[in-house]
Amino acid sequence: MTRILAVYPVAVVALLIAVPVLAPRSGPLALANILSVHLALAALVLVPVAVARRGIALRWSLAALGLVALLRFGGDWFSLPSAWDSTDDVFQAASWNLELGAREGAGAVEGITGLDVDVVVLQELGPDHARAITESTTVSERYPERALYPDPGVFGMGILSRWPIVRVEAHQGPALIEAVLDVGGRPVTVITAHPLAGRMDMLGPLPIALDSAKRDSSLEDIRAWIDAAIARGETVAVLGDFNVAPTEPAHAALVDGLHDAHAEVGQGPGWTWRPSSLEWMRMGLLRIDHALSSPDLAPVSITEDCSRPGDHCIVEAWFSLASVRDGDGRFEEAFPARGDIEALLVSIVDRAGLVSSVELGSGGALEDGVAVVPGRPSSLEVSWLDGMCDDRVEVAIVSFGPMIKVAVRTDRAGGAGGRRLAGILRSVILNLDHPIDTRIIEFEEVP
Repeated sequence: MTRILAVYPVAVVALLIAVPVLAPRSGPLALANILSVHLALAALVLVPVAVARRGIALRWSLAALGLVALLRFGGDWFSLPSAWDSTDDVFQAASWNLELGAREGAGAVEGITGLDVDVVVLQELGPDHARAITESTTVSERYPERALYPDPGVFGMGILSRWPIVRVEAHQGPALIEAVLDVGGRPVTVITAHPLAGRMDMLGPLPIALDSAKRDSSLEDIRAWIDAAIARGETVAVLGDFNVAPTEPAHAALVDGLHDAHAEVGQGPGWTWRPSSLEWMRMGLLRIDHALSSPDLAPVSITEDCSRPGDHCIVEAWFSLASVRDGDGRFEEAFPARGDIEALLVSIVDRAGLVSSVELGSGGALEDGVAVVPGRPSSLEVSWLDGMCDDRVEVAIVSFGPMIKVAVRTDRAGGAGGRRLAGILRSVILNLDHPIDTRIIEFEEVP
């Protein structure tokens, strides 16, 4: 009897070894790949039999399955603590698929107001949800910035933010929002997406095969958006319902080179989805909602709240902005004292990753702004008007989506309300790694 039972763990071991090699994207094996962890866990019911019957074959097959399962899933289930401090300088975000039809607008508002994060991204945002969110005073006070794109089907998307939304762009096919936020002076690009799930082939009520071709194509499009933002030098957080499990080859392609918050700092399976009929379990059964980030934005922690009705849990992720700050390029120069004019220290903070070196300019054009240095296409001269008694100047170069913002802030005599005394035209030259089109540069003087 135990020898017959040993066939099951042996078969699962073969499956766990084969599917990473075969990387199936369609057919019964693709479905088995998604459910492989559950098939391995199902073997636990055989442990009491192996203990009671003392079957050598069953015991060895279960031990082999335990070892292979640990190698396959251990890294996803168990993580070391983050190296970053979770109490300071943290960017907090939550993702929630509202499941169209699972709750009215008031239920969506109740769930959102129960969150304590900087940003909430929503999938399957219906018109009733959007209307209730817009009319809620509590939501407006907590998240004054919003970009809502409701849809009567499953394509509705939304983003709510405590921080100013500098730029936002919505896209369909797949459903996606890209928003650039001003997080305390640092730009953070938030991308949320919701590709449609793969097509299931059914035998009566039972799924027997999966065709993920269309979903995988959508995931490739989403990854292209992520790569484009990173290529622009942006710090990127990616959250949403991606309808892809960690065991699938499409998931590996999606997260390649990115931080996967659950895989790095999460504990347990991190399951975020269950059929609506099993919502009473108050837990998920598959991890298809993900929190990812660019290499410069390290995850600190991640949790799943599966207590609310619907098929999706709320995913909350924390990211360390300290990892972004440490990557800033910083330069300092000083204008020398001249007569009654005191020396002036200038700090240049490059958050766009563009500047290789800095030098003092000769005074620039006869107006504030940014211009290419004649004969030096990879050098920009930033000019501004100072006062005789100014103490310090900071020039910040920040990437906001496709735009570059150059901001000049002066510590003026008498504080922020002080007046310029005997204005002096100053300038610094920023030597870049490559030429850029000045039409994408926005100049600003910050009081």
